[in-house]
Amino acid sequence: MRDCDIRQALRVQLACHYRATDPGTLIIEELPICRHAARADLAVINGHLSGYEIKSDRDTLRRIEGQKEAYSRVFDYATVVATAKHIDGLLRLVPAWWGVREAVLSGGSVRFRQVRPPGANPQQCPLSICQLLWRAEALEILAARGLAARMGSRPRRSLWEKIAKTVPLHELREIVAAKLKARGHWRVPASRT
Repeated sequence: MRDCDIRQALRVQLACHYRATDPGTLIIEELPICRHAARADLAVINGHLSGYEIKSDRDTLRRIEGQKEAYSRVFDYATVVATAKHIDGLLRLVPAWWGVREAVLSGGSVRFRQVRPPGANPQQCPLSICQLLWRAEALEILAARGLAARMGSRPRRSLWEKIAKTVPLHELREIVAAKLKARGHWRVPASRT
């Protein structure tokens, strides 16, 4: 089973699920996180930030340590979707709060079996979440809080650091999700459900 087979089936399943519960949900492919240290194969942005990593038969688990670290810094929920070949290894390698789903080929279609449901991330990093923001978005957030004075010429890193230090995590997650959903265009393929 190939990555593209799993990705397409997962995208359809996520779109169907969220269309019913939150029509404003944004599903993004190949979302760069942690300043491009990793890419989420699929990200779902609604009231939460959820990341999905896909491991097909052709993949190995050698990059999972770096992916695990990056996903754990950013996402409220993380799920790895993999073929049977990787399930045992992933259950040993990813944190207990990560969801694990098995991709199964059944009657010519890819189906998913939940091995472990995702839980809430206990270790998000506010700065890493801020790094999802474009410069203009970061300035808007600071301006809305009266913190933009003398920040206009500062590098993005300074803007992100200021936001990470001054906005409580629960509020930051909501603000960043709203900014991402409000974008008119992305450099990566995106679909709105």
